[in-house]
Order: sequence, then structure tokens, then C-alpha cells
Amino acid sequence: MISSIAELISDRIGAMPAGERRAAQTLIANYPLIGLKTVAEFSAAAGVSSPTILRFVARLGFQNYPEFQSALQDELAAQLQSPASRTLNPASPGGGAVSPMLEATLENMRETFRHLSEKQLADIGALLAARRGKTFLIGGRFTDPLARYMAAHLAIV
Repeated sequence: MISSIAELISDRIGAMPAGERRAAQTLIANYPLIGLKTVAEFSAAAGVSSPTILRFVARLGFQNYPEFQSALQDELAAQLQSPASRTLNPASPGGGAVSPMLEATLENMRETFRHLSEKQLADIGALLAARRGKTFLIGGRFTDPLARYMAAHLAIV
């Protein structure tokens, strides 16, 4: 079952015309904030016309742009719910404090791959394999080791 607009886009991006695909890629790259802006601002950011944005929204199954924005707002509200109202998953037996962090990291990776189509993954692989210049990797406080790990593997190939 598709539970977010990003998943819906990932599911349908392969069948979208080029302009709508640019709109989809712009939304995913700036998710969900660009979708909360006006149609004119969204279209300017995507480099497409306003009618293309409206067709894109219709292709996702929304009757109009305000309905699309309402769905984005609902997703955002669910993500921002109060920590006090969230249920905490207890650590697995013997897992200690590392287990919840590991599970959260793995879920973040799964979520990333759910938003990428097979074609996008193949394109990324082809670009990395054919790259003759520099490839820049950035990691944050917790993801820096992953960026360094990937850099080490890219140096091998």
C-alpha cells in the first residue's frame, strides 16, 4: 500500500511525460516544501509550465492543487507529531541502545530506496561507473562513516 506522495511518485514516475517527470524530481528533491508553495513557484523551480504542474498533480490522483497540498500538509503533520504521543519501540532483547539506532538507520535507507525507481537506480549506477572526474560524497554527524565507506569502495572500482 502506498502511504505517501513520494511513494506514489516513485510508483508512477516511469509513465510520466518529461515535464511531469521534472516536476516529480523537483518535488522529491525538495520534499515536501516545494509542493506547499504556489503553483507558479513550483513550476518555476521545476522549469515547467503551471499547467504541467496541474497535470502532474492530476496524474497522482488529486482533483486539484489544494487537495494535493492538503495531503502534503497531512504527511508533514504526521511526521511532526509530538514526541510524547509517539510510541517508543523497546530495544530488542540483548540489543541494548544500539538496536533502535540501527533500526532507524536501516529504515531511513529503505525509505530512500522506496523513492527511487529501477531506472533511477540504474542511471545512478551508470553515472558512478562511467565517472572520470571527481565524485563528491557528503556525510553528516551520523552518516559520515557511510560516506567514507562508499568513498573507499569507489576508489577500488
